[in-house]
Amino acid sequence: RMRGLALKGILKKPMAFFDKEQNKAGALTTMLETDAANIKNMAGPTLGVALQSIFCLVVGLAIAFYYSWRMSLVMLAMVPMFMVSGLAEAEFSKGFDGDIDETFKASGAI
Repeated sequence: RMRGLALKGILKKPMAFFDKEQNKAGALTTMLETDAANIKNMAGPTLGVALQSIFCLVVGLAIAFYYSWRMSLVMLAMVPMFMVSGLAEAEFSKGFDGDIDETFKASGAI
């Protein structure tokens, strides 16, 4: 269904859109394939892992507060550090994804 909606959106573009170098037929078909797969992957396992991580954090903090409030404050102080390191890793990985996307679009245009 997602590919069908994306195809309808592409077909409604003006003719000048298809004259651009980055919008060749091969690049557009590759985009249709990879974007739908990326959305499927994001909505499935990625969302599940995010919810599981948040749940584990909340339950872990609740148990920590129950047994030792001092130790739980130390754990709570470490959360921003973990979040920053996770965001840094995501930014680092995003650079590789962009390179791979460009390679797939170039190969699809051949």
